[in-house]
Amino acid sequence: LTPPGNPNSRTGYLRPLRDCIGDPPDEFRTGWKEEWVALRAEQYLRFTEGLAESSKSPPPARPRVSSGTEPSTTSLQERSLRERSPQRREERGTKEWVERHKPLPKVLQRFDSAIQESVASGMEREHAETYHALQSVKGALGAAMREGRKDFACSAYALCDALHATFRKQQQDWQQKQAVRAAVEGDFDGPPAASGLPPPLYTNLEGKYGLQEGDVRWRNLRAPDEAGFRGLLSETLVRANDRVDCFSEEGYRVLADGEFVVVDGPIVCFEAAESDLQGDHSPVIIKQITFEPEPLSRRASLSLRQQTSGAFPPNTLFRLKEIKPAGSWLAPDGETRPGVDLLVVTATFKAL
Repeated sequence: LTPPGNPNSRTGYLRPLRDCIGDPPDEFRTGWKEEWVALRAEQYLRFTEGLAESSKSPPPARPRVSSGTEPSTTSLQERSLRERSPQRREERGTKEWVERHKPLPKVLQRFDSAIQESVASGMEREHAETYHALQSVKGALGAAMREGRKDFACSAYALCDALHATFRKQQQDWQQKQAVRAAVEGDFDGPPAASGLPPPLYTNLEGKYGLQEGDVRWRNLRAPDEAGFRGLLSETLVRANDRVDCFSEEGYRVLADGEFVVVDGPIVCFEAAESDLQGDHSPVIIKQITFEPEPLSRRASLSLRQQTSGAFPPNTLFRLKEIKPAGSWLAPDGETRPGVDLLVVTATFKAL
């Protein structure tokens, strides 16, 4: 018997996309562009503009600002309130406004640097353009999928196709590298090759750009259902990274209008694992940048560091694995101990 309560507790409930919104439309890989105006308008009506801003490609990580010089969150809160006002949303939530101010070519041009970084990291150009455009409307697209609507079916299929194809390509590239290494080294009795899995990735649960902003069901992540499961099946795209300058002793920091500000609430950590019969458990790598960070202290390493950004496609099952109390865990820089809880989560999706 299926246990009572939230059915998200079983991987079997990861339904194929066609069971959620019907069969894929013809030419969905280009047809999503015809849905853009209506989808962008709905994003303004249903969600804050923060989601659109979150795809800006910031510069590589820099040392964190000390707590004594942290910018005030007052201006950020005031801007957020203005964006949430009904008048503001209604003004922008029209097709006429989007056609005039946010046409797709203009949006793609704005995300051009992020698209180029993704291409340099292994994404096909077409997939990178699809991803960066549609991630900016992830809230509206996820809500439409959750409601079983078909008016944005091309966009849903195009986004999932771009991410699934990128994931499979990354797996194939890694397998080829392993095969080449084995052929060159033979029975070399040296250290094993590094894992092909990305490092743990992080994002904020609450506040600006937080997971709850795109899907309010994330607020119940820590609450078990009748079967004891803690997690959710999310139709909304999830993005995360391991930027060292997003962490401070006060908590998680987001980049808003060129300034880092601390947001309230716990931090979510996505722990990757190898694919198995149940599905895939590792984020799709959107970009990786190698740079030489400035040391945060005399003990910090000056070695090159790889910064990773990743995403989980719509229709991913997230499970809460562990809660690490505030101050008991280390941020990716190896030194900072944020004073907020860390919610360690695993993921399962099925890349086609």
